[in-house]
Parts: sequence; structure tokens; C-alpha cells
Amino acid sequence: MQRETYQYTSWNGIVIEKFTAPANQPFFTKDARCHRIAINVGDPVLLEWKMSNGIWRKIYDKGDMSIIPPGSCVETRFRQSLHGFAMSIDTAWMEETMQMPQPVWEKKRGVNDPFIMGIARAFHEEIKKDGWSGKLYGDSLVISLTAYMAEHYGRTTVYKAAKGKLTAYQLKKVIDYCHAHIFEDISVQDLAGQAHLSAFYFSRLFKRSVGVSPYQFVLKMKIENAKALLKQSGLSPKETASYLGFTDDAHFNHAFKRMIGATPVQFATRADTLLPGNNNIKD
Repeated sequence: MQRETYQYTSWNGIVIEKFTAPANQPFFTKDARCHRIAINVGDPVLLEWKMSNGIWRKIYDKGDMSIIPPGSCVETRFRQSLHGFAMSIDTAWMEETMQMPQPVWEKKRGVNDPFIMGIARAFHEEIKKDGWSGKLYGDSLVISLTAYMAEHYGRTTVYKAAKGKLTAYQLKKVIDYCHAHIFEDISVQDLAGQAHLSAFYFSRLFKRSVGVSPYQFVLKMKIENAKALLKQSGLSPKETASYLGFTDDAHFNHAFKRMIGATPVQFATRADTLLPGNNNIKD
């Protein structure tokens, strides 16, 4: 099987693969450590797998997927070459980050789930852009996927939805940390540690408390700092992006324009011509 594997150091708990399964060749997928989702991203193919009661067959259309819990081992073959995209989530990470004791997904074949596809597309875009959105965005995708899988495909009822909000003290600690480390690539685990919560519960409680995800909150704070730097520091947009911990200039430019209504270059040029108190830039 041909594989391209992506395991960015900023993506905790997950490995992403693009792979090709050759036609008419048996293969086995067995991993004692990971829960795996394998998606057909190519043309429809005929899947065959061997069970104790005979050979089973199913057409896999584009977007159909298999959900494979740890330790599963079934001889499988495709009658045509399959082009796939797989997401493997580490079980130990799930137990620690999601506080799920012994999480196990149900084994499924031929599932077509729009939510999972949406997460897969988001990861695919991040791969194409070399993970430009940083740790917080990748963490948010993995946490959302894991929570969804536990709720909809979990064998046991270990998943519990987070309730309530952060306390005022917890929220202050988190915001103070963001201000102090705004020039770094902050992770969900960094922020959750300030509130003494798991990354999963922190993410849910934070959004209930402030109305946006940790990623959106920190990104907005970075852009506000970028505005001040572009106005006052003399730094170029490229230097400002690097100073604020953006992993990619294109990500900084895109986020800045989406939030402010102008590119960093346009903003800096216009800021130079504005009189004090005459700010006509869209906030």
C-alpha cells in the first residue's frame, strides 16, 4: 500500500494519511493504539472482506468510510484501486485529553457522515497549507472529531457533554495567559492548564463563557496586537506576522483581511495617513 503520512508536531493525538490500496491485493489494518477512520476519496470501488461465515461485499462510493477500532484485523481487498484519506486518533490521547476511560468505537463499513467529511476536508486544507493555522486550530479539529465519534459511534456511555461555564477566576487566568504569550503558537492544552481542566472540557466551557472558541479568541487578540504593531512599531507586515507567532504569512494576511476589512499592507499604509482620532478602518 502506498502512503503519505502527516503528523505535524502541533497536532496532538492524530496522524493523517493519504493512501492508495492497489486492486485485488489483500491487506490488513491492525493498530492496537489508534481508532481509525478511512475514507474513499476517489471513484466508487467494490470492497470484499472475509468473515467466519463467508465473503462479504459492498460498494464504497466517494465519501464512504470505515470506522476501525483498535485491534481490528480483517482480511480486506478492493476490486479496484482505492484512493483513501485516513485519520487515526491515539487511544491514550483520548483517555488523557478527553477523559474517556477505555474509549472504543463501533466497527462500521460504508458510513457516509457529513460531519466527519467536514473535519477531513479541514485537515486536508491544513495539509495543503502546511498547517498554517497553528496549534489551536488543529487541536480544535481533533477535539471536535473525538467528541463527535464518542457520542455517535462509541460502544459505551463514557462521553459526557460539558456543562456550565468557566469561573471568573479561571477565565481571568486564561486571558492573562493569552496576553502574556500572545507572541507564541498557543495550544489548547496550554490554556486548559491555566483552568486545571482537560482540553476537551476547557474548550466547551470557554466557548460557553465568551461566545467563541479558544482559537477564534486568540486569533482576534493576535490581530488586535497586529493593528497596534503596524501603527506604532514600524514593523513590516511580514515581521509582524512572525513576531505574533503566525506560522505562515498567507494565514496572517487572510485572517487580518477577514477581520479588519483590509490587508496588513493596506492597513499600514492608511494608518500612516490617518490623523490621531480619525480611524476609518473597519473594526
